Amino acid sequence: MSYEDIYKNIQNLDWKAPDSLASFLRAEVFEHSRVGPISKVLECGCGMGSVFESPDLSPLQIIPDAVDISESAIEHAKSRGVLGNFQAADVTKPEFFLGNLYDLIVDSHLFHCLVRPSQREAYLKNVIKHLKPESGIFALETMVSHKKMSIDGYDQLTGTLGGEYGRKIFNQLEIEQELLASGLRIEFLIFSSGLNMIPVHGRDETLLSDPQVVRALCSFNPDC
Repeated sequence: MSYEDIYKNIQNLDWKAPDSLASFLRAEVFEHSRVGPISKVLECGCGMGSVFESPDLSPLQIIPDAVDISESAIEHAKSRGVLGNFQAADVTKPEFFLGNLYDLIVDSHLFHCLVRPSQREAYLKNVIKHLKPESGIFALETMVSHKKMSIDGYDQLTGTLGGEYGRKIFNQLEIEQELLASGLRIEFLIFSSGLNMIPVHGRDETLLSDPQVVRALCSFNPDC
């Protein structure tokens, strides 16, 4: 089932911003001043809302440009009256360009939904295309495997779960390699062994056997 099919069939429009991502942005981006003055923010993979709806971030009154591949998700976000400039777009397409450079680009748990390496490579190229050189920051929170991880249907060979519209679960070396190979410069990278991420639909509570969380902040220097 595609993401458009999933969002098209949603009846309950209650939506909650991802707390862990909001907490990460508040602590490592805004409170620690890792980003200079912010006037333009892009949120990729926003779904039915924005991470900036979270109580951790809503006081900042940030109005992001927010994109998602699902037209239904974008319509749901607009119908909820969320602060943001929402539009449907495929951020893995070469023609994706919004005509702006951004101080902050937030991956709203999109990266691990791109199960094919070619998708992630194309996406990171578009991140760089929209990121202010030197001063802009790309913020990513995604999932990584660990020794005690146990998930039905997980393919250890490819690191994927659930087929084309499933999840990519990275190993620690893999995530670093993909970010650096794209041309991004890693400014901050931390593996949070005490924090897990739900890799499947239909469950609200994390398990110790779920993937753990990795968080990264990246910049881009065109001269390197």
